[in-house]
Amino acid sequence: MPSDAHRTEVIERLAKIETRNQSIAKDIREIKVQLQISNGRTRSLESKQGIIFGAGSVLLVVIPVLINLLMGL
Repeated sequence: MPSDAHRTEVIERLAKIETRNQSIAKDIREIKVQLQISNGRTRSLESKQGIIFGAGSVLLVVIPVLINLLMGL
């Protein structure tokens, strides 16, 4: 049978492990929140980049057509 000193030591170790696990869980929650914020920013920037590329593509098609129409007159 384990001695009282051994039980006490095991209980202390378990308490330290539980405290560490709670700390890790808190850190993970904070990381998740920061990741969600970062993903939102990235999504927004990618959306704006798509709009800019789309507008550029339209201009690359429209400007030469307009120039050709003006030159043909």
